[in-house]
Amino acid sequence: MKLRWQHGAAAIAALFWISTAIAQTPPDSSLVKFSVDYEKTCHQTQAGRLKALQEPVSELQKMQLEMIDKDVCPCMAMKIAGVTDAGLAARILAKDKEAQSVFFEPAFQQCSVAVLRKMALPTCRDDIANGTLAPAAVEASCQCYSEAVSRLDDATIRDDAVAAYLNYQARGNDQSIKPYVSRLEVARLDCLRKHSR
Repeated sequence: MKLRWQHGAAAIAALFWISTAIAQTPPDSSLVKFSVDYEKTCHQTQAGRLKALQEPVSELQKMQLEMIDKDVCPCMAMKIAGVTDAGLAARILAKDKEAQSVFFEPAFQQCSVAVLRKMALPTCRDDIANGTLAPAAVEASCQCYSEAVSRLDDATIRDDAVAAYLNYQARGNDQSIKPYVSRLEVARLDCLRKHSR
């Protein structure tokens, strides 16, 4: 059974491929209002996608949509509202195609990586079975892991998550393919070894 953090990493990677799909909000003269409308549309889109999932519902797909709705949608809205460059603001409001690659895609990836950082501590705690480690060891291990994730730059986390996602997809079709050992997994296991003695 895959650990929840692995599903989380795969879900984050999946988010990178769909940034274009949720960056389609009608332009408005006010950047702040545009950001509010963007977040509202983003929430509505994820609710519709969640409702449309076919049974049996994929845990990965469900986690992906829930993470976008809870964390990425408001993060993106804040980034839009925080734009101070007049030229970029004009591009965003005009729905300029170049704004997609210049602003929306990088911002979406930054928000997605931020979710993975945020998930590190709670998912680590959830993944350790009750009774396998003393509570103090669980907390020390997971704090260690969370700090290790915080030291990785966004590009490293993004590339690692994408590699994990591609491996996850490939193994779904061919179980003979070896699981990808990510930097996040290495960090987590290292922390467990250090604090479970």
